[in-house]
Amino acid sequence: MEEITVYSLDYYQMSKEIKREIVHLLHVVWPSDDCNDAHNEELTVQSFYIMKDNQVVSYGAVLRMETTIDNEKYQIGGLSCIATLPNYRRQGLSSKIVQTATKWIEDNLDFGIFTCKRELEDFYACNGKWQVANNVVLIANRDNNALSSNKLAVIVLIRLFSNKAQVNGQKILNARIYLDLPQGQFI
Repeated sequence: MEEITVYSLDYYQMSKEIKREIVHLLHVVWPSDDCNDAHNEELTVQSFYIMKDNQVVSYGAVLRMETTIDNEKYQIGGLSCIATLPNYRRQGLSSKIVQTATKWIEDNLDFGIFTCKRELEDFYACNGKWQVANNVVLIANRDNNALSSNKLAVIVLIRLFSNKAQVNGQKILNARIYLDLPQGQFI
């Protein structure tokens, strides 16, 4: 079986060529998204990608944020933009991206959290041991019209990694978590 290499780099340190390929991949997977860049420059983004046939064929990102829950600060990361070009699906590429990104969150942050459609729950459980957090509400920012997980057709998935996050797990698993994301952004 062919070895799959996942490259990991801060999104803003990538070459323009790789960024263009990522934007193209995301546009192929989600044609309605009209953007010139994969990520808002206000975000801190760790990117993960797989190259085949001299092109980016699979991509995922971790949006890195800080949040405060019950006066305790946490460094958190949310999986985002997990996508593989249609001709390269069913090869385990997105699985490898999620596994690698999850390990990066485990090694660098207190906990990981993001939203997805319910039908993707098993995929994330199998590829990163992500668990549904029924009592967590994710809120994009403190604006009155901020996107919120309880108003969208999504579930919240979470993994607690650091000792601090595990000790405070009950508080985290029952929290309203503000992400301080730019207007219109969500994970």
